[in-house]
Amino acid sequence: LVGSEMCIRDRDFGEEGPSKITICGHSPIPVNTIHIRFFAEDGREINHMAEFTQSDDYKEVTFPISGFTGYGKVNFIFMPGSKFDFDWFKFEA
Repeated sequence: LVGSEMCIRDRDFGEEGPSKITICGHSPIPVNTIHIRFFAEDGREINHMAEFTQSDDYKEVTFPISGFTGYGKVNFIFMPGSKFDFDWFKFEA
């Protein structure tokens, strides 16, 4: 992904919500900043940033998150200049 956005719609995080997100990917440049933005159905917006550092191969990195509760959508935003090969992600309690 190079300077783009990926949206995951119709997600229910329940009352507790996740405390972390694990992202698997590859970065050929020193640092890629990924904005992880949650838009709740009740109007709340929660933003977290994940800095994914350079790697020769795919790697898994876990980042703390909070505030993702209830129903809404999640956007992964990659700023211009980003060079990130996104493989998968998972939210965890």
